[in-house]
Amino acid sequence: MIAALTGVLGAIAVTAWLVVVYSAVRVVTIAPAGAKLASLGLLVRRQFAALYRLSGEAIVPHANRFLLAAMAFLGCLACGMVLAVVLLIDRFAG
Repeated sequence: MIAALTGVLGAIAVTAWLVVVYSAVRVVTIAPAGAKLASLGLLVRRQFAALYRLSGEAIVPHANRFLLAAMAFLGCLACGMVLAVVLLIDRFAG
């Protein structure tokens, strides 16, 4: 049961990370020619209002997808840490 849960968490985390990378690449390709690195910095710092002013409304779905996938990835990391603690307690308690 725990092994299956670990595998599912790992698969979700890897998928979410791939979506994060894909969304970041899409944001950079949509950005204007002189502001590609700046748009990536704004995306990573989650300054979406400035990012929308810089790149326009075409970037909105990619930025939203980036944010949701990043939250899913971090949630999987948190669940993985809780699962690791449960496994350690189970191993050393009995």
